[in-house]
Amino acid sequence: MAAVRSAIRQVLELVSIRIIEAASGKDALQAIYDQTPDLVVLDVRKPGSYSYTFCRELKLTSGSADTPVLVVAHRATETDEI
Repeated sequence: MAAVRSAIRQVLELVSIRIIEAASGKDALQAIYDQTPDLVVLDVRKPGSYSYTFCRELKLTSGSADTPVLVVAHRATETDEI
């Protein structure tokens, strides 16, 4: 995921979008509550992640319900399937 994250970061920085990363879903939700982002990039294949629950919580929260979410689902190996 590091290469995918780096590529996404580079593209967003090219259009002058400020990036804030979070180590966990809990940290991400807190950052979103504190800063109200214009876009959330969500990795649904991150190990130990609760991505769909996170997205549901985000959409149920006042102030972030209209925040767009870009869902990233990369393949780690050639045998992975989407």
